[in-house]
Amino acid sequence: MALYSSALHVFSVDDLTATFSGLQFPDYPEMLDTAGAVVEPYVSHAGNILYGIDNEFGFHVTDFIGAEEKELDGDYAEGFAGNIYGEGGEIVGIAVRNAETDLFLSGAPFGTWSLGLGGSTVKASTEHYTTMQALLSDQAYPGDENAIGGLDDDLKMADLYVAEDGSLTEGPLNDFYVKETVAALQTAMDSPDPALDTVLTDVDFDRDGTLDTYRLTKTTVDYDSDGDGVTEAITVGAVDIGNDGTLDVVDSFLNGYGGEADLTDLLEPNESSVTYNIAYGQDYSVTLKDDGKLLYRWGEAVKRPNDIRMEVNIDLPEEWTVDEDGNGIADSLEDGSNGFVVTKAELIVTHTITNNPNDQIRPEDYENEAAIGRLPSYYIVTDPDDAANTLWVSPVDTYNGLGDALPSYFVLDEAGQIDMSVVGGTAVYNPDGELVGYRNEDAEGNAVGTVLRDMSLVAAAAAADLDFSTEDLAEGFTDSWYT
Repeated sequence: MALYSSALHVFSVDDLTATFSGLQFPDYPEMLDTAGAVVEPYVSHAGNILYGIDNEFGFHVTDFIGAEEKELDGDYAEGFAGNIYGEGGEIVGIAVRNAETDLFLSGAPFGTWSLGLGGSTVKASTEHYTTMQALLSDQAYPGDENAIGGLDDDLKMADLYVAEDGSLTEGPLNDFYVKETVAALQTAMDSPDPALDTVLTDVDFDRDGTLDTYRLTKTTVDYDSDGDGVTEAITVGAVDIGNDGTLDVVDSFLNGYGGEADLTDLLEPNESSVTYNIAYGQDYSVTLKDDGKLLYRWGEAVKRPNDIRMEVNIDLPEEWTVDEDGNGIADSLEDGSNGFVVTKAELIVTHTITNNPNDQIRPEDYENEAAIGRLPSYYIVTDPDDAANTLWVSPVDTYNGLGDALPSYFVLDEAGQIDMSVVGGTAVYNPDGELVGYRNEDAEGNAVGTVLRDMSLVAAAAAADLDFSTEDLAEGFTDSWYT
């Protein structure tokens, strides 16, 4: 087995990135205020001199409106950075100091952070409906009729824009309810006519008592339907609100064109505005992340960090990328060897301790989808109360992120192992009919153990007929799976 180790890379200010286009310090040294003309250099406890940074990775924030991305403006307010030098004057690393994270007020429920006493903040957003549900409600699933404080899932759109004079101007979808808007788009999508052009006045989108005029039509979007890296023009459904010639709702690529219309078709990725590209009800709001996932939020403020970004290319083995015929495909993928089998790969970074929760190392495509942490242990069992239902349950006693106990679904012995000697308890079997333990119950016989996934919740969520869905709802995961 061949072993390859890349050359050691020592980070320095040369790795600092100034713009989204990838402009770095060697080609744009003006990104550091090395002369201290605008911002006084910062001297660290170790004696390193750090200079003010000017980059595009920060925000100008306005309460109740949102955050606007910064440009290279020479204010050097995006943090500090400087080289670390060894005893011989050689560069041995880089030292950085972040600028303070900006916060703007949003009003509830549009924020991603809840405000507490003394300026403290608590995270108030999640990609999982069930996590939000557990925090805000006593419902077991959307539309739970037994809940005292069920969530308001009848969402409508915020679509307000700041005009040049500072006033707010309504967009075409403002106060439109998601259900009616999605239904109109679904009608356009369902039509087999590629020349669809139908004007209707039969829906009251904002429920103000007046029927609204709209046009159903078709348009094209660029979409890579077969994953070959080449986009094709795909004909999809669209809605022109007001019949003014502008397509306001399109069956976009974000939900995989051609599937059922849902909330993702009404939203564009948004992590900064609280006046548009956001749907809301009485209890929570929803935005779309840049990876196509929904974000549920219920706080009163939004934070936007000032990033310090560095980009480094780590060399791969030369054999991986040799392309003698110049066709853009590595020779190792065309010579019958099926390329290389990677059995192990490590990136080792020497990094001193930081108190910044935003610090991340991201791969080439800047996504960290694999960073999911340690998943819970679970047994797959048949629900003792419903033989037609399947559960994923915890075989151990553990705790969630708040420190609350998540007891085992099973009775455990003194050693913490599943106790198979229980007499008179509720037996639990796996789907093959094998006894795997006895259910953990209180004195009255009620189950008290942790269920991580309950397949009956899939049908319950589907029956609620929501205009959106996330993995937890579609697959029956409980909040305990994520916490």
